[in-house]
Amino acid sequence: MKDRSAYHAAYRAARREKAVAYARKWRSENKCKERAMTAKYRADNKAAIKQRQRESYAKNREARKVLSAAYKKANRAAYRVYHLNRKRRLAGKLSPGIVNELMDRQRGRCVYCCVSLSIGYHVDHVMPAALGGTNTDDNVQLLCPPCNMSKHDKHPDVFWALISPALLRKIEPDPRHLACA
Repeated sequence: MKDRSAYHAAYRAARREKAVAYARKWRSENKCKERAMTAKYRADNKAAIKQRQRESYAKNREARKVLSAAYKKANRAAYRVYHLNRKRRLAGKLSPGIVNELMDRQRGRCVYCCVSLSIGYHVDHVMPAALGGTNTDDNVQLLCPPCNMSKHDKHPDVFWALISPALLRKIEPDPRHLACA
């Protein structure tokens, strides 16, 4: 028996590239079959797969944290969109480049107070999710943190009515805010 298993191991090792090429070709020609086989395997082995994922996560936890932190730092805008899409279980999904598009469209300024968003920004839903707003590109805007925290889940018309008198009276602005250009 040992001779046979050693023979098979040597046979597979000698023909590894050919087997890999054959498997790749079969998968490309039989995508539906492979998808069905994978789905069946995942359904039949749900607990074992979950256990392997837990073990892998526990084993590589620190390395994953470092990689995740580096990705978040290098891709802040993309991560914000990803986080919003994941956090919000609403109808719709934000596109990956929406933050950059909004930054260009708004010329880097807060919609309400015109502060430069270089100090930081929040992605805000124009019509809040609490009032039935969707998580789509046409329902988001960039606001400075103070405006977004003040707006909270208010209807946009209600919020404009609250801040308009302050803007008209030209109350002393927050020192972090810059004048609209």
